[in-house]
Amino acid sequence: MNKVICKRCGEINADNAVFCLGCQSSLRTVGKFKDYSPAVNYGKHNTINRRAYEPDQEVSMGEWIVIIFLEIIPMINLMTLVYLAFGSSKKSLNNYGKASLLFILIAFVRVILKVGWGI
Repeated sequence: MNKVICKRCGEINADNAVFCLGCQSSLRTVGKFKDYSPAVNYGKHNTINRRAYEPDQEVSMGEWIVIIFLEIIPMINLMTLVYLAFGSSKKSLNNYGKASLLFILIAFVRVILKVGWGI
């Protein structure tokens, strides 16, 4: 007996199912596997970070222009970077925000060490 396994959440569905019972996504592009094939089943109430399974979206030129403009404004730039690092749904913007915050932290520590030690 064949089963359909959802690529998005790993839920095992009936062979004739059109939508996944776990995440309600379409099963049209999902391959069919036999019962003995290994599958990850997270259950109906899974807590998977669904962004990890969705293809990354491209950041448009307009979005980059707005981000760069916001980084020019004092204090708004830090709030923008925190949002990008931890609140954005696009992985490339998450990485950009985290890298920028890390760079600012390293620069801040270097300035503190130079001023504090008189180097």
